Amino acid sequence: MADRRFLIFDFGAGSGRGLLARFDGKALSFREVHRFENRPVFIAGTLYWDVLHLFSEMIIGIRKAVRDYGTIDSVGIDTWGVDFGFLSPDGKLLANPVHYRDVRRNSVSDELFSRIDRMDLFQSTGIFQLPIMSLFSFFAMHIDDAPEYKGSDAFLMMPDLFHYFLTGEKLSEYTIATTTAFFNQMEKKWAFDVLDTLSLRRDILRPIVYPGTKIGTFSRALQEEYTLPPVGVTAVAGHDTASALAGIPVSKEGKEWVYVSLGTWAVAGCETLKPVLTREVLDSGVGNEGSADGKTFLARNITGLWIIQECREKWNRDLRKKLSWDEIVAAAEKAEPFTAFIDIDDPAFAKVVPDMPEVIRTWCGDRGQKEGGDMGTIARIVFESLVMKFREVILQIQEHTGKRFQLLHMIGGGTQNCLICQWAADLLDIPVIAGPAETTAMGNALMQLIGSGDIAGLKEGREIARDASVTREYLPKNNTAWLQAYNEYLQRRI
Repeated sequence: MADRRFLIFDFGAGSGRGLLARFDGKALSFREVHRFENRPVFIAGTLYWDVLHLFSEMIIGIRKAVRDYGTIDSVGIDTWGVDFGFLSPDGKLLANPVHYRDVRRNSVSDELFSRIDRMDLFQSTGIFQLPIMSLFSFFAMHIDDAPEYKGSDAFLMMPDLFHYFLTGEKLSEYTIATTTAFFNQMEKKWAFDVLDTLSLRRDILRPIVYPGTKIGTFSRALQEEYTLPPVGVTAVAGHDTASALAGIPVSKEGKEWVYVSLGTWAVAGCETLKPVLTREVLDSGVGNEGSADGKTFLARNITGLWIIQECREKWNRDLRKKLSWDEIVAAAEKAEPFTAFIDIDDPAFAKVVPDMPEVIRTWCGDRGQKEGGDMGTIARIVFESLVMKFREVILQIQEHTGKRFQLLHMIGGGTQNCLICQWAADLLDIPVIAGPAETTAMGNALMQLIGSGDIAGLKEGREIARDASVTREYLPKNNTAWLQAYNEYLQRRI
């Protein structure tokens, strides 16, 4: 068969990229087409995503791909979760989407839960109840009588918004819909009971489609404006975590495995046939989300590399140069181990601040720990604390599912940090298979292959993923020291 060409757009919370996937009937290969930054914009007290910039970068990537590779069979888009935009009745974007770290968005939890019981909300939706979830922003806009909320004709999550910009179709993809906290994962439909309880609009929600669905073709207006051919657009797992999970090259058949997807955010979880809806799951901060095959996964969001990324911004400004990640990892490796620990999920580390290293020093000092000073010590505190959190969460997931994990798949860009991968193997005392860094792109491509009819389903797709992926295995070797440090972590981070 002739090569099939699929264009992948993967939007993360800090950057985006376009990749071309080529499929020859047996194997997939990838080539980067375009890469760009994704930086929020703070205006008049509100933190926004610059969605028009992101779309313009997407168009640049599409034009490059068409110029360099000719025929493109389809385009698939995945993004971070929880954020959304509104369209007017005549199809215009009413405002830039608000960022999940916006202060107002994160300030309405108490009022929301005065109107709806936490367990009732969990039973209806299955997802964890973090204030970054779409429901909280939706509720804040209702309280504020926000004009974009009042005047909207359509609510679209981020990948759905990009689908609309390309095709004119207003649809909602399943996996990204589950991140709203107003989608019923048991019945696979919008949770109208939740919206009605909170007096929120239900009329602006759009029909659900599943990964592998053909959404449409580039609109005629788009083709004419940018001189583009009529390329098709396929719904993939629009939530980047679900795409990453779909692309895991599962290689140890018969072994219970857990995964950690490590980027700006980290997500630890395992696949499940149906949502787990116990009080214990809710109280532990774990939740259920939709997976690419229409099932679910049990997971917990963890503050990932965000903290060290913010530290790096400060160090870059101080040094007046751009530090490489290899330099930071090397400095951490040389630093003294286990000097202090932080709870990386503490709200103090979630904010955009000018000096994250100082926030870390203050947090440690306030709890009687060594504050640390130099770059290596701060970086090591962050990396070690991140690995400690992995163990903490994975033990919770084992308890909730009754599984005993024998293998950890670490995926995402953070797997290039060899310290974190080795330390995770040491602390969990199980092998870690790290990589590939492009697992999200792999999952995106696999769902486009399913949509085109080239493969039958995800099981076949993961066989392709195994053949196409370069991974590295880390075996545990220092478990005793790490377990002792973990017990200290549980005491010090309080």
